[in-house]
Amino acid sequence: QFRYVSESRTTYCWNGDQGCMYIWRERGKMTFLWSAPEGPSKTPPTDNPAVPPLPSGAKAAEGAAGQGQGGGAHQNDFQKIRLQVTIMPPEVLIPGGITTNTTVVEEVEMSAKAMAGVIGKGGASIAEIEKLSGAKASQLEAREGEHMQRIQLTGTKAQVQDAKQMLEQKVVLTIGEKAAEKMQKHINSKILERKRHETGADAAKQGVAGLSDFCKKWGVKAINARKIAKLDAMLQRYMIRHFNPTKAKAANAIKGYSAALMKHPQKWRLEALYEDGELDGEVCETILIGMNGAMVGRQSAEADMTSEEQLIELEVDSSMGERASRVYGDVQPQHCKLLQMGKDYYVWSQESQIGTIVDGQKIREQDGPYPIRDGSVLGVGKYLLYCEIGTPDVLQARRRKLLSGERPWASTAAEAPAAQGEEATEAAAATTTTTTEETA
Repeated sequence: QFRYVSESRTTYCWNGDQGCMYIWRERGKMTFLWSAPEGPSKTPPTDNPAVPPLPSGAKAAEGAAGQGQGGGAHQNDFQKIRLQVTIMPPEVLIPGGITTNTTVVEEVEMSAKAMAGVIGKGGASIAEIEKLSGAKASQLEAREGEHMQRIQLTGTKAQVQDAKQMLEQKVVLTIGEKAAEKMQKHINSKILERKRHETGADAAKQGVAGLSDFCKKWGVKAINARKIAKLDAMLQRYMIRHFNPTKAKAANAIKGYSAALMKHPQKWRLEALYEDGELDGEVCETILIGMNGAMVGRQSAEADMTSEEQLIELEVDSSMGERASRVYGDVQPQHCKLLQMGKDYYVWSQESQIGTIVDGQKIREQDGPYPIRDGSVLGVGKYLLYCEIGTPDVLQARRRKLLSGERPWASTAAEAPAAQGEEATEAAAATTTTTTEETA
């Protein structure tokens, strides 16, 4: 069991099996504080003067914590180090955004017999599907050399999804379940065959605007284009703007370059926020964390306004119904806590099932506080939180450089390799911006 005392910025760990209290230092490192005379128990005894939050215990623990976390002599030094986080919601991370009224176009294939049942007598059946789903359905000609019929669905993502479900039900009623299953297997094999022959530009159509042209320009193969299209939209846009191989072949260099961008810490995201117009913009908000830390969680209409704890509320559009969890992920009311101990900052997941992603690694409540660094990226549901750690002067100067058109990072090709062997060489041959911070 862990317990954090904000007054002393100290985390206590009670080992019930041993009946011992420890001061938590970092992952895997603790300092023994005392053992309970009664022996092992699920909860620590409340009559021990060193148990927080009793004043004498908190005071004594603060002194002990100071010995391992910088000491009183450095109190002023670590108080100058601050943490600020920039909230990046799914709107800027999902290609095309999450706007519910965005128009999408999808095609559905089926046999001629199934098509006849879907269309219905005089088009009555397909008209009913259009009316119930809200999507527009248009019959297309079969592809050259193929016998499968096609219907094009146009509407919002929700409308198209509803229309597809209705089409599947109508096909089963028309030709039977076994025949429908056999038809779908045949269609899937045809789709796989077409994917083997499609270009990188075609495979990249599911990504952000401009990705298809990017893949065409650099000769990216379809298999790599599909992988890039699955990355978050911010990374895709940054890659389109900055990828510029100088020696290695582009098709080879791009694998190492994308791997370098996914390596942590991802300091390039600050520059990407500026280039996307989201550095302190209307969508992405930057919040300075107070000295007592902050709780990160799902926005609640019944928030406790009397609480002195700083809250970072992540909005989830409940009007989206079941689709909300697919868009925003599973964000808990109290998902994780940001806190300072000594001169370092930590994130502590507040639940044991879903977890919080810290620089690509999932942590849960039982893992205790996990260290974060300048450039760390936290994943809460499908939100990303970009962390900046430093003195106020350094953090402000960094942003002033961006706003004046300068780059806050010193470009070094040595930072580019994110893989071993051939891929590392290819990454170093590309002009990359996964770089180190300039010294003041």
